[in-house]
Amino acid sequence: MAGNDGEIGNEVHYMKRKSMSLNVLLNGIKTVLSLLFPLITFPYITRVLSPEGIGQANYASSIANYFILIGGLGIASYAIREGAKRSYQKEELEKFADEMWTVSLMAAVFAYVCLFVTLIFSVKLHNYRWLIAIYSFQILSNAIGMEWVLNIYEEYAYVTIRSVIFQILSLVLLFCFVRNPEDVYRYVIIQMISTVGIGLANHIYVRKKLTLKIIWSKKILEHLRPILLIFSTTLATAIYVNLDTTMLGWIWGDEQVGYYTAAAKLYNIVKSLINSVVTVYAVRLSSLYYQDKTEYDKTFKEVFQLITGLTIPMAVGGSLLRNEIIVILGGKEYLAATGSLAVLLASLIFATLGNLFGAGVLLIVKKEKYMFAATLTGTFVNMVLNYIFITKMKCTGAAIATLITEIIVCTILAVKAAPYLCHRGFIRHQMKVIIACILFIPIVWGINQLMIGFWMKLACKIVVCIITYIVTLLLLKDELAEQMIKRNQRV
Repeated sequence: MAGNDGEIGNEVHYMKRKSMSLNVLLNGIKTVLSLLFPLITFPYITRVLSPEGIGQANYASSIANYFILIGGLGIASYAIREGAKRSYQKEELEKFADEMWTVSLMAAVFAYVCLFVTLIFSVKLHNYRWLIAIYSFQILSNAIGMEWVLNIYEEYAYVTIRSVIFQILSLVLLFCFVRNPEDVYRYVIIQMISTVGIGLANHIYVRKKLTLKIIWSKKILEHLRPILLIFSTTLATAIYVNLDTTMLGWIWGDEQVGYYTAAAKLYNIVKSLINSVVTVYAVRLSSLYYQDKTEYDKTFKEVFQLITGLTIPMAVGGSLLRNEIIVILGGKEYLAATGSLAVLLASLIFATLGNLFGAGVLLIVKKEKYMFAATLTGTFVNMVLNYIFITKMKCTGAAIATLITEIIVCTILAVKAAPYLCHRGFIRHQMKVIIACILFIPIVWGINQLMIGFWMKLACKIVVCIITYIVTLLLLKDELAEQMIKRNQRV
């Protein structure tokens, strides 16, 4: 461990020179590529494995996710917040990383114990136990991966390259070894090869920066309380995020899970992409809040406008193109999922904004209790709504339950975050975005009347809507659109 002041000083300057725009770009590229590969592979997988096969894999994944969360224990969110405060003090960061490493391993062991006990005694999961066990390798990968360290050091270039390598590997393996409906296990194993590989690569890379040691100290107990509070929030969120898939499988079986997966695939891809932006900004916001509140307000407003400027047109445009999207992703066999897709895309707006209010405000000001209260409320609401809507409307009902839950959670988080925010310009921007998106309706209707092929018609809809959206925002003198134009001109 190099502890020279000069070295620390150099590291400080290096970290400061990293552009927020570059960080967002690199993390965005990583996320886009990691989500682009599923968009390439999912149409292939849906046609090879059938709705039942897809449903079987995703039901097992939804069960495994609960134990993966136990293994994660909310450490990543806590470590980013606390690690950011120590990012310019290498010795302090070293010590903190050792403590988090110890907690991570303890949590992973506990998660595996809980998992194996569940698999032994749950008769309902008997047919899925090996698939769940394979998915559980993500517990180990997350524990050793220490992804939060890479966020602290803003190592987005490494993360991007790493992700591309393992995604290409997964793609090759998938097309080589998944060829018929019986290859569900091969499909799941290939997913985990990439996941475990990323964890191992991260561990090797992190050890070049930090000497990870298992330590036992009172400090670990001090960390556990806020970690467990964050974990409670994360677990509550995960319950209502995964509960739709779990209850669909429990009540209706693998086929409905397969339909819902086709709709949820695009929703999760876009949500992950937007949340990757929040993740990048959250590190910077955590540093700015206590150093420069004016700059914090400016940065928060920027990311808020960016999120709404992306999610609202995606929700409106995606809903108008829901039939085409489902046919491309899964084929005509999955058209029963179009209703679910439209509803889920609407919930995208509230899910991403809720994440911003949580990670970008409440977590920073140490008001995790409000996040926990919001997500706990959402969990109970979602549980009730899922039972009501799923039993009557199957996969569409699951989507409706998700939408209502996300609206409630986002509203609670927004109200609790409001005292810590500057409120100027938020509503004005959203109204301009909504006006621009309303124009999508006549555009899509008009192009649908043209006697042209499927792909040409789809391309025309997308291109014309994007151009109309950008031009309308510029005509309305939207602040975000004008900033983007100015940045491109400087480049």
